[in-house]
Amino acid sequence: MRCFSDLDQLAKQLSTEKVSLLLIDLSSMSNCLDELPRLRELAPKLTVIAFGSHVQTDLLKQARKAGCNTVMPRSRFTNELANLLQEYLPTV
Repeated sequence: MRCFSDLDQLAKQLSTEKVSLLLIDLSSMSNCLDELPRLRELAPKLTVIAFGSHVQTDLLKQARKAGCNTVMPRSRFTNELANLLQEYLPTV
């Protein structure tokens, strides 16, 4: 698991390693939505889950429109995080 705040670093990671899940915190990386098609080209099987404030309904709608597999308010994301990690991260 890695954290990125720079889209170019994220794109480099997607092009060099198998990545199955991308979690987007819309409060800090909403600009990532514009680059989602490019990121999907680098990792076609990538599952994208975006989360953000429940009061930023326009931003949540924008994430859905951009093609995120799942978009949810931060409270739901926090409640489901453990299950999401179990589902998508490889076991060691």
